[in-house]
Amino acid sequence: MKINKSITLEKQIRHQVTNRIICCGVLLFCMFIATTIFDFYVNIERLATSLNITASELSNYITTQELIGNQQAVTARLNKMSQGSIIFEWLPVESTKIAKQKTFQEILWSPYLHWSYFYQIPKVGIENFGYLKISSSLWKDSDLIRSFLIRGSILLLFFIGTLFFLYPLARRIPNELFVAPIENILHMVKPSREIEHLSPKILLATELQTIRSEIIDLLDRTKLQSHKEALLLIATQVAHDIRSPLAALNIMIKTTDSIPEKQRIMIRNATQRINDIANNLLSQHRQSVSVQSNDQEKTSAKELVAALLDQVVSEKRIQLQDKQLVIDFHGEQIYGIFVEVSAVDFKRVISNLINNAVESITQNGIINISLTNSSKQICIEIKDNGCGMPHELQQSVLQGGITIGKTEGNGIGLSSSKRLIESWGGNIKLESQVNQGTTVHIFLPKSQPADWFLSELTLFNDDTIIILDDDQSIHDIWESHIEQYNTDSSKITKQHYYLAEPLMEDIKNIPSNARFLLDFELRNSKLTGLDVVKSLGIASRTTLVTSRDEELNLRSECEKLGIKILPKVYAAQIPIKIYPRKPDLVFIDDDQNLTNA
Repeated sequence: MKINKSITLEKQIRHQVTNRIICCGVLLFCMFIATTIFDFYVNIERLATSLNITASELSNYITTQELIGNQQAVTARLNKMSQGSIIFEWLPVESTKIAKQKTFQEILWSPYLHWSYFYQIPKVGIENFGYLKISSSLWKDSDLIRSFLIRGSILLLFFIGTLFFLYPLARRIPNELFVAPIENILHMVKPSREIEHLSPKILLATELQTIRSEIIDLLDRTKLQSHKEALLLIATQVAHDIRSPLAALNIMIKTTDSIPEKQRIMIRNATQRINDIANNLLSQHRQSVSVQSNDQEKTSAKELVAALLDQVVSEKRIQLQDKQLVIDFHGEQIYGIFVEVSAVDFKRVISNLINNAVESITQNGIINISLTNSSKQICIEIKDNGCGMPHELQQSVLQGGITIGKTEGNGIGLSSSKRLIESWGGNIKLESQVNQGTTVHIFLPKSQPADWFLSELTLFNDDTIIILDDDQSIHDIWESHIEQYNTDSSKITKQHYYLAEPLMEDIKNIPSNARFLLDFELRNSKLTGLDVVKSLGIASRTTLVTSRDEELNLRSECEKLGIKILPKVYAAQIPIKIYPRKPDLVFIDDDQNLTNA
């Protein structure tokens, strides 16, 4: 992210402080104007009253002096009174030509704040003594001007003082209250610093204390999350390393007849136990690291039913290893069988049903779980040799509220499981006999395989197969499995690679129509299988063979690239069809059963 160094916190605060100082100055100036106008108004009212009184006294004096013929005294007094800012004039009748047009006893204003006041001297009999004229200017009113200047000076000094006092704070405020505390807080994020290194001289405001606490919490959560993700990575790698040789070992057990039955059972149980440990290791750490939201997890999708059952059974075997229980899982023709369910809810349903079976068993318990496949639906059977239940209660138990053979229970497990199964278009059937055991049948409609899944591997009889995997046992599985389908008329060749880099170097020597079976995770290589696909542009000829087929992000990316995924545990089970490069006959029909025939 590019930092604009021209925009600093200091400049922003200084700009804001300046704006507020200007706003305060404008407000004070308006107040100054308003008070000055008010003072003018009050002074004018007082002036009018004062002029009326003064004019009345002068009028009486002029009348008295005029009656005794002493005009000199009148002139002398008016001259004496005019020595200040106000001019007093006596206008006899004979010298006033426009007297009738004057407004009397009111202040008349003229430009530049000059004013005049006319007062008609009362008549005595028939004698008319003329008018008094009093004139001046507000600019000559020293008291008013002094008050205006004092008020203006105070306003100006206050504005300048405020500007000089607050403007430097624009540098100190961000540095002392924001920049320095935040810098100290951010030191906690650096690996070389510890939280205790926060300077004690800096007092944090409440808001910054809250931010500091949240940063500490975030760091703690980040460390915990990183720890969990690291454990998940290790668990994924360990499970990946376990499953590959385990698949080869299972093939050897099935194809080797020289080993006595007792030893084969021991080996089979040992491999089953190892598989359970790998599944449980992944399950525990995936639950601790929230990769998807709950809404995504509960969304129905096409899922490999055998894989889901295998995960639940493995989890239960680990949980119940201290009990005298045998939990067996087997299936017939179960490769590539999908049902549309919520994986989380489906595993919870199976887990609850196994729990019910366990709780109904007192000793020497056997729980058999089987998966069978028909044309349109699959059947999951969970059978135990527990206490069983009377026939008349079997339907009631599915409705909820009834529990049998358990000291603790509320009887809602079967009813909630029934609702979920029916929401997926299936149904549940219960068979039980007292003291004999219970069998639960779950019927679910089959769905088409998911777009990411490889249902069968189709090859031409002269294809070259490029196998990239870091585990020798997987190479052995492919070598053995493909040879089962190879015939005298087939000339399928296989090339084995253990690292991505040699494959990419030899790509020019590989036939342009070669098929690629690539592992996703490659130890001792910086590239993944998908990186190889993208780099070489071989998506249309590639199948990703991986143990991480359950990851939604990986499925989504493969769908975008048009790559099919084959779960590594099914490498030895996938059907392979080999066709001649130049067929004798091409038969096209929309019925797969007819074309297969």
